[in-house]
Amino acid sequence: MSKNPAYTPYKHFDEVLELKSQFFAFAPEKDERLLAINKVKALMTKGRLPHAIECTSLLTSAVMNDPYFSGKGATDSSLLKLTYTMTLIRFVNGLLDPFQQSTHAIPLHTLAKNLNLPTWFVELRHQGTHESLPSLNMLRMGAKEALNWLWHNYWLPLDEDNQRGVSVEEEEIDDMSPRMVQRRSEMKELLREYRRIKRENLSRVFKFGDSTETGTKYWKAVNKLLKLYNKD
Repeated sequence: MSKNPAYTPYKHFDEVLELKSQFFAFAPEKDERLLAINKVKALMTKGRLPHAIECTSLLTSAVMNDPYFSGKGATDSSLLKLTYTMTLIRFVNGLLDPFQQSTHAIPLHTLAKNLNLPTWFVELRHQGTHESLPSLNMLRMGAKEALNWLWHNYWLPLDEDNQRGVSVEEEEIDDMSPRMVQRRSEMKELLREYRRIKRENLSRVFKFGDSTETGTKYWKAVNKLLKLYNKD
């Protein structure tokens, strides 16, 4: 836990838990999702929110504006597809981009797997960015699965934080569960070592079994990355 307070737009942990309830514990007789969306918009004027909260709001807004789910009047399908696509691209980029902090790009599929994010989200992102917009059925499924991922990997673990007495005045809520945070930390450390070795000689190719001091360090880092990549 950080010794220094971390600024957040919200004052108390209960505000985040209230958003959790409003976004996910809704029923026909009591649906407060629109209230939650407006609350998130208001909070974003005060400062940066965790990516998971922002994307939950954007995805929920897209779903609520889709006649297929809301039962509202017809909406232009092209506009609806564009809204879904841009929201899902933002969802994926916000999760994976923090890992891309050097000239040595890491495959997005690798990053996704290390976050337990289904790799087809990467394919959906690629299609929405570089090809024609995905079908509405695919986008609807993507939005629902993205919300499901956020529930299990961000919102659900908040109860554990609350039980441990973590408050936003003491520690900013992370976008990922503790296990994922640990995996991210391990991966960053290994990638720093990998990049440091590569920078020493960018043209050098390390063959398998290289027993030189640098070669040994290189393959040690690579093997650890592979082990982390394949970890359940």
